[in-house]
Amino acid sequence: MPVDLDRLRELAGQQMTTREIAAILECSEETVRRRMKELGIARLAAKARPDHNYFWKGGRTQDKSGYWLVKADGHPYATKSGYVREHRLVLEAVLGRYMKPGEVVDHIDGDTSNNDPANLRLFASNADHLRATLTGKRPNWTPEGRERTIEGNRQAGVRRRASRQALESGVDPLP
Repeated sequence: MPVDLDRLRELAGQQMTTREIAAILECSEETVRRRMKELGIARLAAKARPDHNYFWKGGRTQDKSGYWLVKADGHPYATKSGYVREHRLVLEAVLGRYMKPGEVVDHIDGDTSNNDPANLRLFASNADHLRATLTGKRPNWTPEGRERTIEGNRQAGVRRRASRQALESGVDPLP
């Protein structure tokens, strides 16, 4: 079947996929591919329009820590691949501004996949975040781990006292 080559060039110039061009020209994708190759017309790169890829899932994926990542090309804090954690985007929409680099978002219920605005709160720094979320919580140590920690603290205290005594007597504590 003959293909209108001028029309093919025009459609390819509009950043259309071979599938879209084939549908308009009423021919097979393979015919479009062959003609584009013959004419030296570059085909649209697979990454150019990911939303037209069979495997595209809407630009939302979950990382191994359970955080949702959203495709946000152009966002100042996007990764190299153009993703931003969804909870940050949700809070930015609530705030009406981009978050500052040191600001931290906390999931109140501890579920990193629950990005409901009512479940998110903003902290000015990670120190403020840890202070609020860890206050009153105790680590679940094994008895052996607890003993090692106590012994380490005891030894550190002995070293500090020895250094202080050496300084007070005028001796350099570090040989």
